[in-house]
Amino acid sequence: MLRRNMEQHKSVAGLSKFASRLLMVMMLGLWINCEARSVDDAKQLIRVKNFQGAVQVLDELSQKGDAEAQYMLAVMYRNGHGVDRNLSQAFNWFLKSAQKNHVKAQYEVGMCYANGLGVQKDSAQARLWLTKSAKQDYAQAREQLALLAEAPDVHDNVRDNFLHAQH
Repeated sequence: MLRRNMEQHKSVAGLSKFASRLLMVMMLGLWINCEARSVDDAKQLIRVKNFQGAVQVLDELSQKGDAEAQYMLAVMYRNGHGVDRNLSQAFNWFLKSAQKNHVKAQYEVGMCYANGLGVQKDSAQARLWLTKSAKQDYAQAREQLALLAEAPDVHDNVRDNFLHAQH
């Protein structure tokens, strides 16, 4: 009987040890999931076509003010990847990023204003934002400024190219 009690005690102790190890592993897993995420994490999720996961990471980073995440989140909204396509929301995120001197976001804000995408069409604002981007040596912005100078009210081809662009 003593032997059987000892075996049961070892069994319970072994189970208890196993349970505590399992609990530690689970807590470690939760800690890893709570670990700060980065734009690189979002890019990896995009590479494997997990757009909703990428949007979640980008939204979290964007709320904290990360300009690159804000730009990428805007692209996701513009293209409808992981979220419903929403040009107004895309514009808002492009603008937040552009205000932090993100060169591509400045270009995108200029294009939004030039074409009335997610915002009221405004040629003056388009030129302002495209100029900011061009001053940072962004070639596409310089090209668009030249096109605006040649034909300031003709944007149909530009709009089509913008809507189909993948950044």
